[in-house]
Amino acid sequence: MNIDSIFIIAEQENHNFYRAIPLREQRVELHPLDCSAHPIHRGDPVLFLIDCGFDERRGLALLHECKTNRPDIPVILITDAGSEDTAVRAFRLGARDYFRKPVDLFALKWAIENVLMIKRTSSEKRVPLGTANPDATPRCSLPAASEIPQNLLRVITYVEKHLAEQLTIDHLAGEAGVSRFHFCRIFKKTLKTSPMSFLALMRIERAKALLRNNTPVSTVALKVGYNDLSNFSRQFRKFTGMTPTIYRDSLKQ
Repeated sequence: MNIDSIFIIAEQENHNFYRAIPLREQRVELHPLDCSAHPIHRGDPVLFLIDCGFDERRGLALLHECKTNRPDIPVILITDAGSEDTAVRAFRLGARDYFRKPVDLFALKWAIENVLMIKRTSSEKRVPLGTANPDATPRCSLPAASEIPQNLLRVITYVEKHLAEQLTIDHLAGEAGVSRFHFCRIFKKTLKTSPMSFLALMRIERAKALLRNNTPVSTVALKVGYNDLSNFSRQFRKFTGMTPTIYRDSLKQ
């Protein structure tokens, strides 16, 4: 059986962190590689993950080299102290995603699993973010439906349809038909994250899709459940490293 590979370009001291990412896909192998190595022309990975530390210039150069030589392979860039300008340049160079440390491990896991899902289902072309189909609905990688209890499937569907509303744990537990405590426990056990973290990530993913479609930022905020524009901007920047306006502008050629 063929094994999909993720090529990780990072300093040796960070390799154990990346080995510890709780990926659900058993067919995936992590291949940590020293920054001094040159893995770009080796093998057929499904993803390049570049952790350039504080050397943003080197990270952007590696990103450019990856997308120039292997344009069909998505790249995630991680920096220690990147600026909004770094994030903008990364997306313009074709990064699939960008993270600034400290990295939210769940968000990183989610980004990786989305790439793997896209490759295996062939449901989306792996193109630079700036050229992605603006009408595409962002999808979150979840366990197979057969692995998720029916009441949680109802909750997930409900969340996707009601992101503009003010959703609470009590509300979602009611949709699942269980107590608040039991809901949080089974949600965490099944999806490996809390209900509120899941909701926040769903909102930001939907916001990204709307911004790709050039929807006004104020409208996007309301459509994903934020009545306070400044709070929306803070949350968006927490997940993406940039404000909604800069993210939208970074997609323009």
